[in-house]
Amino acid sequence: MNTNTATLARSTSTGYVEVTVGPTPHELMRKAVGAVSSAPLRAFLDDFFNQDEIDAILSSDNSRPGAPLRRYTIQILRSAAETAAHAEAYGPAERDALYVATIVEGCRPYLKSTLEPGATLDDVFYTLVHEGLRRLDRRDERMASLVRMCLDLGLPDEVDDFYVPRLRQGVLRALKRAHTVTSYL
Repeated sequence: MNTNTATLARSTSTGYVEVTVGPTPHELMRKAVGAVSSAPLRAFLDDFFNQDEIDAILSSDNSRPGAPLRRYTIQILRSAAETAAHAEAYGPAERDALYVATIVEGCRPYLKSTLEPGATLDDVFYTLVHEGLRRLDRRDERMASLVRMCLDLGLPDEVDDFYVPRLRQGVLRALKRAHTVTSYL
């Protein structure tokens, strides 16, 4: 599946014309939501995407200067999410949680540019996910627990020394690999 976007540009006598061919970032976000099996988790991810800060991050162009194709943040994070979800032999719930948590966690470093004086990255990130996690917890406690563990936001009674680190490392490895690969594109 090719999700790259080609942009054709031409200077005319009336100005500059740019035509983009391929899926828009919002179409890619809808595909990311649609890739999740769990209805409560789809709602969580959709709500997360609908926040202005997150929409701006995911819609941003991460292409190398001069690259012929645009590569949006959502493309990088979807690729990482697919890697995390299928890297180990997990069940469907864990795969969905890893997929969603990888996209959500992948937005964290991009939030640095939005920080107000006195705010910390962790505080801003927590604010963006907290209410959605509460709603998810009311709809599906197990899925909420899995996502919290993947994001390292687990409650004390959810944390163990084997399962949680494996989930968390799956997210971080996939994000590191995606960013390493895209640095060469």
